Amino acid sequence: MNKTKIVLVDYFNTLPFLSALKNSGFEQFDIVPAIPSRCGELFFAGDADIALVPAASWVAHGSKERVITDYCIGCDGEVATVLLHTNDKLEDIKSIYLDTHSRTSAMLLRILCKEYWDISPDFQQAEVSDLQLSRGEGKLMIGDKVFRDKQKYKYTYDLGSMWKQMTSLPFAFAIWIAKDHVDNQVIEKINDAFRESFANMESLISHCSLAYPDIDLKTYFSKYISYNLSASKKQALHQFERHIQEMLAFH
Repeated sequence: MNKTKIVLVDYFNTLPFLSALKNSGFEQFDIVPAIPSRCGELFFAGDADIALVPAASWVAHGSKERVITDYCIGCDGEVATVLLHTNDKLEDIKSIYLDTHSRTSAMLLRILCKEYWDISPDFQQAEVSDLQLSRGEGKLMIGDKVFRDKQKYKYTYDLGSMWKQMTSLPFAFAIWIAKDHVDNQVIEKINDAFRESFANMESLISHCSLAYPDIDLKTYFSKYISYNLSASKKQALHQFERHIQEMLAFH
């Protein structure tokens, strides 16, 4: 029997999903962790049956692939792991280095620059982990490495918070989608596993805390990350898509 290949983001905020899939007892799953941008590439290249894909990848492919769960990687305000660092005021930023791991966060930042902050910096992708900033520069940093970054910056902007200020909406960074050939029984199995995992979050946090000594998992999961793909997050996805289309049309 062919296994169902599932790709998901290799960050600690996917622990509830990863735990659910591994403990589901469904031997048919082949689980492949990857950075966000790679998840989208694998799925849309036909190398995965189900994936937790970045919102920007889903939008770029016409929003046609079916969304299969009521869960996502999202936030309602601060997200804590998608940050713009700079030592200058926003109006003085001339260039921004973009974390290569996420196209959604990069696109979100471009939207905020244009629509909310009214600035027009140059953008370039870079490995931002150890990148030192010069005058007039900023860097977008996402994921687990945000907590390991010991550098201090004069200004830090949380993109989840900035989006909420601009739109009054939450945000969905990544959503679960599947190819048409994936059986509904498989999708039901996954959803059942997800529901059980989120019902036992306290146990999961306790079990995983030692593996992440620098992160207060209880605070992060309860305050910053929001997993329900609510109606308002779906509205945010449509608004995000509209902003992207307008930017592409402008260029």
